[in-house]
Amino acid sequence: MRRPLLILAVLLGALTYMMVLVGLSFALIVKGSDLWAVVPLAGAVIAVAAMFTIRRLPEPAPAPDPRQPAEPLGTPETGIRE
Repeated sequence: MRRPLLILAVLLGALTYMMVLVGLSFALIVKGSDLWAVVPLAGAVIAVAAMFTIRRLPEPAPAPDPRQPAEPLGTPETGIRE
């Protein structure tokens, strides 16, 4: 359950930051600045960074098989014979 929450947090953070960059880009267009094209490039860098971050998150551990006991019932420590 932890990995999906981390993925959601990374994607929401990247989306929020990219929306700020889009707003900044529109503001630069309205002002008539020629540097507005640099701002979407920064947004693309953030998207790539988010993608690499998600790929580096640890994979969830496989769920234990409910048909198999966690450990053998008869162990020398317990003194129980199977």
